[in-house]
Amino acid sequence: MRKLLIKYKSLPIQVKSSLWFTVSNVMQKGIQFFTVPILTRIMPAADYGKYSLFLSWYQIVSIFATLNLWNYVMNNGMLKFEKDRNGYVSSLQGLGMTVTVTLCLIYLLFSDQWEKATSLSRSVMLVMFLELLLMPSYECWCAREKFEYRYRGVVVLSLVVAALVPAVSIPAVILSEDKGMTAIVCRSLISAAVFVIPAIMIMAKGKKFIDLTYWKFALRFNIPLIPHFLSLIVLQQSDRIMIGKMVGEDKAGIYSVAYSAATTIQIVNSAILASFVPFTYISIKNRRYAQIRENANYLLGFVAALNIVFICIAPEAIRILGPEEYYEAVYIIPPVAASGVFMFLFNLFANVEYYFEETKFVAAASFFSAAMNVVLNIICIPRFGYLAAGYTTLFCYLLYSLGHYIFMRLVCIKHLGEVEIYHIQKLVTITVVYLACSFGLMFIYQYMAIRYLLLIVITMLGIVKRREIIKKLNMIKNR
Repeated sequence: MRKLLIKYKSLPIQVKSSLWFTVSNVMQKGIQFFTVPILTRIMPAADYGKYSLFLSWYQIVSIFATLNLWNYVMNNGMLKFEKDRNGYVSSLQGLGMTVTVTLCLIYLLFSDQWEKATSLSRSVMLVMFLELLLMPSYECWCAREKFEYRYRGVVVLSLVVAALVPAVSIPAVILSEDKGMTAIVCRSLISAAVFVIPAIMIMAKGKKFIDLTYWKFALRFNIPLIPHFLSLIVLQQSDRIMIGKMVGEDKAGIYSVAYSAATTIQIVNSAILASFVPFTYISIKNRRYAQIRENANYLLGFVAALNIVFICIAPEAIRILGPEEYYEAVYIIPPVAASGVFMFLFNLFANVEYYFEETKFVAAASFFSAAMNVVLNIICIPRFGYLAAGYTTLFCYLLYSLGHYIFMRLVCIKHLGEVEIYHIQKLVTITVVYLACSFGLMFIYQYMAIRYLLLIVITMLGIVKRREIIKKLNMIKNR
């Protein structure tokens, strides 16, 4: 322990910050993961579906109510307005609050029409707007703290929110009659109460609610990105919204549980990708394209193997997360987990686009895939049932990856000539083998012994290759 402590203290602040933010993220996801089986057992499926639909609409409305002012434009502003960071952050907070209040007033004029379209009552929407009013304060504060490698406050506050919500919500839901509404109100009020803390700190330091220079910069930067933000949310959330509208809130709740389980593995995917982004940038800068090709193949195979492991235990995961009525959702996990692999794949391609600042391609691919997802859901859900939404999502992420590959090739031709950043044949082979294995597992879900035998084989291979795996990941991180 003493050696570990000495080694930890010797780490650079950047590494400590990255470590604690990763730990915090895993702990938050863990709390959420273990909260789901409790909620599904104390709430009827329809009430859990109502709660899930609120969360889906929250993600969509937040883009327009906050303009995602903590994304991209925050980091650019930290550099551009380095001498007045306090004023810049407080003015972004003021802009976010102003946009939220404006959108809320517009909503009140058309609340009846909105309720008919979304099935969200006025009381639910007002609770949502209260949380959205203060959410940019928390996100902007977190973004600045991360930019300046101050991790303690962010870790503590994020874990406080993650722990308080279930600690208060679960007893309240048990005692209430309208369980869906109770879960929504508890979540939003607790979050808003905690978000007041960074809101006060930001304004006390910056003392600028309105600064037209900062407002114009933020609006010019982020408004063109709204289609991209919205498209990503539509890809992630439209399934549940459309199932709730076309089939019923109970089926939306069942789908939501399976989707949450399948996307849990993306915590690992995102952590691996975060290490590969700077590696890709440095390798392109130094013209070391062979390193990118070799390690991209390796990491995609590693991510695919982890997803196969999770798909092996999917039936048991669903039984933990929900009662018997949720079990049919186990067949959603393979396509949604596969969507995560394609998400990893398209990020490999998008990294090249980001490096050369060709972001217009990113928005185009996002918008097309999101629109296609909505169209396919309209066609497939009534015809094949709500489980079809998982497969339409997979197909759209496949299109998303293909679109980014095409755009990446255009970018490479423009900036590098005929250089091949990735070995596309090997990436395709890994993906095809993964899809065959993941969907093959669906046919043996009833045979636990076979699934766990396969799991043991994969684990043994991982143990045998552990040194090679660790060496490869460390090399990528260090470079």
